Amino acid sequence: MSEKPATLGNFIDLLNPGNDTGRRLWLQDCQNEAGEEKWEEIRGFPLSRKTVIQLAQWIANKISEEASHWSDQEPYRDTLKRGHKLLQDIHQKAVENGVEVALEEIDCPLTPTEMMVAAGLAEVSNDGRVSLSQKGEEAAKQAGQELHFGEN
Repeated sequence: MSEKPATLGNFIDLLNPGNDTGRRLWLQDCQNEAGEEKWEEIRGFPLSRKTVIQLAQWIANKISEEASHWSDQEPYRDTLKRGHKLLQDIHQKAVENGVEVALEEIDCPLTPTEMMVAAGLAEVSNDGRVSLSQKGEEAAKQAGQELHFGEN
């Protein structure tokens, strides 16, 4: 275990983007959104489970926003892959620094499709095609029946 950073700012510094432009931009987007004064306040927050989860959710939103802009599958998948890698790194560094947090609390679904897969409502084939699972089909059928108000 490495020495625990005392602040969220020190923790953010551990997420060094290196050559990953996306990671750098996602962190920069958070900083820009907060503004200089608020960003410095955020960096001063004590490192805790709550602050790590909030940072991860904020970054996950930035990743989701970027993914939603891609119509081409390759950059879309690359964005999600790099995004999940960053979220997994956040989890790993948090645990290494004494923050007790589950991977599932940090590396969350980033798209509606991922949310449906996580809920067991959809499946993705090896070739990337998405279809409803049996549970999803049953939920869709149930929802369709509920939309027929007053019919027998």
